[in-house]
Amino acid sequence: MKFLISQELKQGKYFVRVTLTEFSEDDKIEANVFGMPTLMLKFQHDRNATIPITNLEQFPSYGFSNQIEADKYAAQLKEQIINLKNIWDKQTDTWSKQEEI
Repeated sequence: MKFLISQELKQGKYFVRVTLTEFSEDDKIEANVFGMPTLMLKFQHDRNATIPITNLEQFPSYGFSNQIEADKYAAQLKEQIINLKNIWDKQTDTWSKQEEI
C-alpha cells in the first residue's frame, strides 16, 4: 500500500490531503483477515474522523489559515501512515487453521 500527502497553497489557505495511491491484491487479502486500516482525518469545522483507507478519496483536502498548522497536520498524517505500515507489515495470522479429525 502507498499513500500520497498533497500540500497546496490556494487563495491564501494551506490545504493538506492524503490519498491512497496503491492497494494491492495482497493488501486486500490482508484487510479481509485483519480488517481495513484507518487514518484519523480532519474535516468540516475542525472535527476528526477515523476513515478506512479505501474511502480517503471521499474526503477533500482540509484547509488551514496558516502554514504552521498545515505543516503540523501533514506531519501527523505522515506519522500515522508510517505507524500503520509498520503494524501492517508485522501482522501474521497464526490462529486460523483447519483440522480434519
